[in-house]
Amino acid sequence: MFGSKIEAAGESAIGDGAPRRVALFMFDFALTGVVRNGVRIANALAADGHDVHLIVSREDGRDQHDLDSRVRVVALRPAGTRLPRSLALAGDLLALRARIAAIGPQILASLGNHGHLPVAIASAGLAHVRRVYRISNELHRPGDGPLRRLQRRATMGIISKGADRLLLVSRHLARNPAFIGARERGVVAVVPNGVPADTIARAAASGPCPHPWLAGGGEPVVVAMGRLVAQKNFATLVEAVAIANRVRSTRLLILGHGTARARERLVAIAQDHGIADRVDLVGAIGNPFPYLRRATAFALPSLWEGASNALLEALACRVPIVASLTAGNAQEVLGHGRFGLLVEPMDTEAMAQAILWQTGPDRVCPGDRARDFDAEAAIRASCSALLGALVTPPPRRARLKPSTRPSPQS
Repeated sequence: MFGSKIEAAGESAIGDGAPRRVALFMFDFALTGVVRNGVRIANALAADGHDVHLIVSREDGRDQHDLDSRVRVVALRPAGTRLPRSLALAGDLLALRARIAAIGPQILASLGNHGHLPVAIASAGLAHVRRVYRISNELHRPGDGPLRRLQRRATMGIISKGADRLLLVSRHLARNPAFIGARERGVVAVVPNGVPADTIARAAASGPCPHPWLAGGGEPVVVAMGRLVAQKNFATLVEAVAIANRVRSTRLLILGHGTARARERLVAIAQDHGIADRVDLVGAIGNPFPYLRRATAFALPSLWEGASNALLEALACRVPIVASLTAGNAQEVLGHGRFGLLVEPMDTEAMAQAILWQTGPDRVCPGDRARDFDAEAAIRASCSALLGALVTPPPRRARLKPSTRPSPQS
């Protein structure tokens, strides 16, 4: 469909092997898929001898502890700053520009969608900098109004026109019309996420049982992971579990952080359906893999994704899976139903039936499917494509004023 303008992972390596000065940007070190992949990319570049500077708006989060000591962390704000992300990013523009100018990177990469527009604005006019953007989430999202859709299109237009390289985590994303120009310029590389299956297997087997519901021999337990936000669609999942409970007693554990208001909403839904004692909002967990290993099934009901790390981690733990058809590349990852069940995200009855099936005797198991998404190969391909920005002819830059305050992507 796309001809030869989209590079396959790993085809854009720099031949001379010379060390490069690379600046990477992400918001913080929260326990998210974006951050985990960002830390892995930074570590791999540093291990290859590149001079890596990781710029963050704030140092909050646990994943910083996994950084290679050779990666230099540059924080724009002290830890504990409690501004909303959009306001913090807008307020950091001048500091971000100053840090980029001081580092003088040959390559500047934004690793999370929320940082793309601030990076584009803060680096505007800086010479000898190649810009890379890693696109890891769906652009068109259910619930977006006309103004929000227009803002996303305009933002992605600015980013695409000024990009020396776009790293997309799936071909599903590459089909978006927003990337037509970038595809024609040959700056799009599709680099799927990977999963360290052996490492996850070891982590899953370590330590005691993490929750009394997972001790074995009791009722089926469904585990879901992610931030408590509308995108993850946990409200529908709670309702589906309530329907499943009419047939068979089933429990639900949700691992992930969220606001007090978001937690209260999910608790209220569980109470309204009479299953408050069967739903536990566990919070963010540093090592979620023992939960996945002991779970009866894993659910990914997202309204949208780019390429879900949680889905790959569930594969690595060999737990039966129920995923929404709109969860990014879930259809491809699950072999269109061969390695797990797929349902419409808002069809609570279908989701409940899938949960009952995957917690029953005839469940569909993923087997060794995780082996097809090797983490080391994926990170190497990401680094190769990122460094490939140095051999791509620089595009015309969009005219942006560094002082302009952005309306960052969520």
